Amino acid sequence: MIGTAILAASLWSAPPAWLDQAFDGRPGSKWSATVLVERPRRDSGADTGMACRTGTSERIEFPHGTHFLAGDSSVFLDASSRTAWVGPRRRFRTAPGTEFSIVGSETLLGRPVVVAEIRGPRGRGRRIWADSTIPLVLRTEPLDSTRRGPERQFLSLRPGTPCAPGSFAIPAGWTVKKGPPPPKKGPDGRIPAERRRHAVASPDELAAAVGFVPPQPRWLPTGFVARNWAWVESRQGKAAQILYGDGTRSVSIFFRPGSGEPTPICPPEGCQDRRGRSVHFGKIGKFELIVTGDLPSEQLERIAGIRK
Repeated sequence: MIGTAILAASLWSAPPAWLDQAFDGRPGSKWSATVLVERPRRDSGADTGMACRTGTSERIEFPHGTHFLAGDSSVFLDASSRTAWVGPRRRFRTAPGTEFSIVGSETLLGRPVVVAEIRGPRGRGRRIWADSTIPLVLRTEPLDSTRRGPERQFLSLRPGTPCAPGSFAIPAGWTVKKGPPPPKKGPDGRIPAERRRHAVASPDELAAAVGFVPPQPRWLPTGFVARNWAWVESRQGKAAQILYGDGTRSVSIFFRPGSGEPTPICPPEGCQDRRGRSVHFGKIGKFELIVTGDLPSEQLERIAGIRK
C-alpha cells in the first residue's frame, strides 16, 4: 500500500494537503518528543530540546529558554529574566509555484515516513522525512548547503502524548514584552560579534562582504540618498542593509538573494519592528527586500514595490 501511495505521489507537482499541517499541526494531533535543532548560523552548533504538540499548538524547551506557538502568537520564555517575549506567529505556507516530489520511503523512529523534496519557485528548498499520518516532519535538511536551517531531527517520538496542562500559558508574575528576545550578551557584556550588525564604509565594501551588489530601489522620496551601509546575519545567510535618508527622515532596506520561502504572514495590524515601525516585504528581480523606517506605510509599500 505504501509503495502504491509513493508511486502515485511521485507524479504530483503540487504539495499535498497534509504538508502545511505537518509543520503547523491540526486539530486532534498530539505527540511528545526529543528534538535536535541545528542553529541556522554556520558552525554555531545545535540544541536538544523537549517538544510537544496539542492540536495546532506546539512547545519546545531548551536549556536556555522555552518557545511555544499558540493561536496567532509566538512566545519565548526567558527564565533567567522571567520575561515572556510575545510576537506574531509565522505559519508554514507553501508558496505558489512550490514543487513537491517524493523521492523514497524509510522507517524513522519506528514510523513509516516519506522522503520528499520541497522546492520553492526559485529552485531552493529542503529534503524532509515526513510521517503523513500524524502528520509530522521528523527530519529536515537543506538541498542547498549554502542555505542554512534551522534544521531539525527528532530523536524520540511518543505519538498520542499531548503537552502537559498549562504548557501554553505565560507564568504568573513574569514581565511580558513585545517582539523577539534581544541577542544574549557575552561575558564581556557585549553582543557576540557574529550576532551584531557589521558596519562598512562604502557600497564596494558591502558588496565584498555579502557577495552581491544590492539593487537600486525603484522609488525613494525626494532627497533620500544612501547614508550608511552594513551587513547582518539572517536565517538564509548574509543580508545587506542600506540606510537611506534626507537628514530628517530615514528608511532602512535589507536586501538578500531570494530564498524561495513564502513571505512572512503578518497579523491584521501589520508586521512591526522592535521600535513599533511598519515592516514591509517586497522584491526587485531576484532579490527579496525588507523595508522599515520613519515614513508612512504607503511610502514604505511603494519602496518595497507593493504599491505604485
